[in-house]
Amino acid sequence: MVGFKGEGMKVTLGGKEYRYKDLEATHHQGERNCTVEYDSVTLSNKKVTLPVCIMVRNGKDGSILRSARLMNFKQLDVDVSGAEQAAKQFGGFTEDQHKYWVFRSKYWAKNSFEVEEEDIDTIQKLWEALKDNQKELKVTVGEKLKNLNVQMGLNLILGDVSGLERNYEQYLLTLVDNKLCRMVLLGRYGIIEAAMFQGRRNVAEKILRCWIDTVLKTHDTESILSFAKQQLAKNRLWTTAVFLEAFSNQRQCTIEALFEAQVLRCSALYELYEILQIDDIEKKGLIAKTQVDWVSSIGTKGLEKMIDDLFVQAKRTFVEINELTESQKALKEQLEKIEKEIKI
Repeated sequence: MVGFKGEGMKVTLGGKEYRYKDLEATHHQGERNCTVEYDSVTLSNKKVTLPVCIMVRNGKDGSILRSARLMNFKQLDVDVSGAEQAAKQFGGFTEDQHKYWVFRSKYWAKNSFEVEEEDIDTIQKLWEALKDNQKELKVTVGEKLKNLNVQMGLNLILGDVSGLERNYEQYLLTLVDNKLCRMVLLGRYGIIEAAMFQGRRNVAEKILRCWIDTVLKTHDTESILSFAKQQLAKNRLWTTAVFLEAFSNQRQCTIEALFEAQVLRCSALYELYEILQIDDIEKKGLIAKTQVDWVSSIGTKGLEKMIDDLFVQAKRTFVEINELTESQKALKEQLEKIEKEIKI
């Protein structure tokens, strides 16, 4: 339970006042910091203060775990049960969206040629219905993102590469246009992996580049490096290595940030090098197999050369750092350890 000080929180519905002194809450292991931003909003010619942004961060490293931006407020004349129903209608899925989830569960890790013939026509009609719904003027930002999310899934199931690229770009653009930039980092990152699960590397590479370009335009250096470390912890190695390479080449950052990016990228490539030494990669799971698929055309020798070149770059960068922090010393030790192990 979460408790409120004093008389608690006041909520007025249909002219009736409700007080809440405590709320049920989920307990997560580790610390959490929740920040709520309020702003003045006009409702029925009245100025009211409402929450417009909610951010939950890891209490230890400050990384963003969940975020929500609230917009398009409308005043409703409803009672408690009516408010609950309105919330379910807004946050739930339509009948067509539910149909999509059935097909997603059935075909998510399969190629388009594996889609059953009787399902193809149904999926195409479903895609058209969702596309038409997207054109409605009253569709909110959240509904638009939800529809684009479903359309991308259907594009992937049907093997519609051009449609997938178009909808993916529109999804990221919608996030940026509505100042939801924090969501760009995770904005359909999973669709890139899904394309790889289905053996569509060319598609995955195209949308990965699109995602990287958008992230570099909308995020600061600290956010980018923090996200990269989180992805490495999840063993998303190749995509993170490519991301950090683009960051190092395109972003005008401090020499300290560049060194950190180079060491992180070196760590990612070395982990991939180690994975390639495993004989039965299938036993390591789908993510590990996907990492091997990413670098299958590069091979062990290619990775060795990439790592060697990166050693040279990182050492040059390190020399330019004036005053070393403990963090930078640790990064240097990490780099030396990788260099030593890869030569054994």
